[in-house]
Amino acid sequence: MEPTIEKPQIDLDKLYHYSTPGGFNGILRSRSLWMTNIQYQNDIEEYKYATKLAFEVIKEDYPGINQTALFIDSNIVHIYTFSLTEQNDLLSQWRGYSPNGGFAFAFNKELLESVVKDNNLELVRCIYDKDEQKEYIRSKVIGMQPADFLEMQAKSAQVSHDNNTGEGYRYNMFIRGMRALTISYHAARLKHPKFAEEKEWRLIKRLSESEIDNVKLREGKDILIPYVEIPLVDKDKQIKFSSIIVGPGSRQDLAKQACSLILCDDIIASDIPYRNW
Repeated sequence: MEPTIEKPQIDLDKLYHYSTPGGFNGILRSRSLWMTNIQYQNDIEEYKYATKLAFEVIKEDYPGINQTALFIDSNIVHIYTFSLTEQNDLLSQWRGYSPNGGFAFAFNKELLESVVKDNNLELVRCIYDKDEQKEYIRSKVIGMQPADFLEMQAKSAQVSHDNNTGEGYRYNMFIRGMRALTISYHAARLKHPKFAEEKEWRLIKRLSESEIDNVKLREGKDILIPYVEIPLVDKDKQIKFSSIIVGPGSRQDLAKQACSLILCDDIIASDIPYRNW
């Protein structure tokens, strides 16, 4: 897969990641991103949402397809993501990701572009509108519009489904392809409409067979979580940020002062009057 960056409606150096002090320091020290397996995101319902929606689309628009074996990932799938957002100072993000103080930071545009290119990543905008999500499933997941499917289905019903007949062969191959579909790769960009305020973008990486050995495990609250490290800069260089927002916290001034040691064009403090201390 070629690395791609969707044409954004926002500058790349204005896409932010929210983190605790420990998470931010981990990026600074390791000079790398930790991309998390899509099946191990904080919100497990997110993965299920995409699957449920895909079933809904098939039931509504592609009659006659047996859904039983579709989109079922019984084993680990090696799709990894890292979240970014257009929102640089959003209360729900501070509460969710750094309730006791933290940071929202944006990488330098040139750095982000090079990371995508050098590591075969994709940077995509998450889709929240349900109609847009359904159209994405029709065009990108299933790969055939309902009208074309119904026409093919009708023609194939008029002939033998023997592979020697063109329409029968085409229909049979489509059904076989449906059985092989998984939603894992596409689930990364389909989010429940209730989360639309987050305006999330995601870095996505689909590992090749040769890259699976690079997967590591980190400690979660109650399980081990698979992740991959993506280098940002050489070990002897500093990461350049375009902006750092210091989140609400009891020692916000000191947190901002420490950030002056980081290579960054703009460091400001959140003015949200949120207290959790």
